[in-house]
Amino acid sequence: MTDCGHSSIAMTNPLPTPTVGVAAIENALADCQAEFRKAIARAESIDPGWDLKGRRYDATYRQAIGFMRIAASLGMALAKLNGTHNTTITVTHRDARPGESAAEQGQGNGTGGGG
Repeated sequence: MTDCGHSSIAMTNPLPTPTVGVAAIENALADCQAEFRKAIARAESIDPGWDLKGRRYDATYRQAIGFMRIAASLGMALAKLNGTHNTTITVTHRDARPGESAAEQGQGNGTGGGG
């Protein structure tokens, strides 16, 4: 190990969560939730007699869903600022039999012919 002039490297604690950033995200999240509620109320108040094809109704619900997506993104940002975020992906093969590997099912038997 070579000495590069540093006697030791001190490990520091992670940086504190920026309170101003968290407050801004929380405010944006509250605004987004309020707009979502307004969009749902507008969609529910649409008179079907005036919206025969349902286009205005659909557009208003699409707007509400857009606010929900933004709220989810803001929530993820808050979670990442306040700690760690882990994603676990589980893949289940429906055609696999329990306790049987791919080679036992005739797939990948090493012959190149596939079984």
